[in-house]
Amino acid sequence: MLFSESAYRKIKGAKRGVYCFTPADIAHADCIVISAANWMNSYEDFSELADRLESTTLPVVTLGLGAQAEADRSYPKLKKGTLRLLKILSERSAAISVRGEYSAEVLAHYGIHNAMITGCPSALLIGRNTAFLNRSSIITDSNSSLHASRNLFDAGTPFERFLYRQAIGRQMDLVLQAELPDIMAKLGTPPSPKEAPLHHQTLTWAYGTDLETTLNYLTDKVSFFRDYDAWITYLSTRQFVFGTRLHATIAALIAGTPATLITHDTRTAETALAMHLPTVEARNINLDRPFRLADYYDDEKLTRFEQHYPTYWRNFQFFFHLNGLKMARPT
Repeated sequence: MLFSESAYRKIKGAKRGVYCFTPADIAHADCIVISAANWMNSYEDFSELADRLESTTLPVVTLGLGAQAEADRSYPKLKKGTLRLLKILSERSAAISVRGEYSAEVLAHYGIHNAMITGCPSALLIGRNTAFLNRSSIITDSNSSLHASRNLFDAGTPFERFLYRQAIGRQMDLVLQAELPDIMAKLGTPPSPKEAPLHHQTLTWAYGTDLETTLNYLTDKVSFFRDYDAWITYLSTRQFVFGTRLHATIAALIAGTPATLITHDTRTAETALAMHLPTVEARNINLDRPFRLADYYDDEKLTRFEQHYPTYWRNFQFFFHLNGLKMARPT
């Protein structure tokens, strides 16, 4: 959501599109802009998108390309279709926007050397070339929001379960993004009889309590957004946002709300470093006791993000210029 809104709102003349475009979809386009995200991985094959791009002669501008690996920073073994896509992205543009140093290293490992480290383009949605965060002198459970990184039916790592159990135990606001059983419960969508046991098992294991308590919590204290503006409006009512999701952290900063990202892999760490996001490493949080939110509200780190933001903005302006695009006028 943030990626697509950023490209649409911040590139002058942009029109919305889809990855599975047809020749008719791009008949009047003068270039294709792709929000690439975490595509340099060992498990996906991007042959289909490579085929579509090869069927055109249009320039291709890539935003926020990233790689994923464990903490040892080993390079992922990419599939042939993904390698073919990366070659197209490189040959059709002056530079590829990557989210950090590690992703640039992975491209170089595969012989692609026109990467430009920009961080994630989503923070352009702050909408101007300066960033101002609304500070608060009192950070409490009731005026803050959490987020964590379970996906679909995954019950999460021990660290992620720690965050969900802190949230429900302290009745804190929690924002969902990809936790499918939780989202279905929040929206009142019942699972099929066949799927229900897995849904219920995932919820009780993730939140560490009985199903009825979990469902009541999901109904009363949890949010899920399918609309960008509604998400940002909600975050603007919070005093602090804390958790492991990169884009939930960036969304809070877009809303002007102080936030701290818990870094836990190469993806979150490299992007946070490139963008000067406020962070704390997951390994530095003690799972044996409840955390104090105020301990992770770091005014110095928030100021560092604000001070770096104009540089981030100018880097993207230069990237767009290199690729023949113009940034939409700041609002």
